[in-house]
Amino acid sequence: MELRPERYLQVLRAHLTLTPRERRVLLFVLVSLATGTALRWLGWLQPLPQAPMTHEPSHTQNTAGVSAGSMVPPEAHPKVALNQADFTELLSLPGIGPHRARNLLEYRRRHGPFREWNDLLAVPGIGPKTLERIRPYATLDP
Repeated sequence: MELRPERYLQVLRAHLTLTPRERRVLLFVLVSLATGTALRWLGWLQPLPQAPMTHEPSHTQNTAGVSAGSMVPPEAHPKVALNQADFTELLSLPGIGPHRARNLLEYRRRHGPFREWNDLLAVPGIGPKTLERIRPYATLDP
């Protein structure tokens, strides 16, 4: 069977066509890419700031008050003043990621400075365990 150029184009076109669902997915990807590029170009989309790691966050504390993951005592680092700390400083605390850091800043903006340690328990994402993890590395003093 011999393929003439017209028939070859028909076969090629039949194999390269997209289904309606594939067209929708491709359109979604292209629109998302264009939107992200436009937002970044306009400066409305900023990457999250990266915190310098002064110590290795750990999920456990041993009895000596030394972080089990890094073996660096809390006394070796300056304490973070929770009532004045910015986003990057909050990220340096063990157990505090971008979401909790934003919650701490937002709570402090709305309610003012933390007066006692239990005030932190009202911040979404901060429970008794997180509070005990950050206490050796933080202070409420101005």
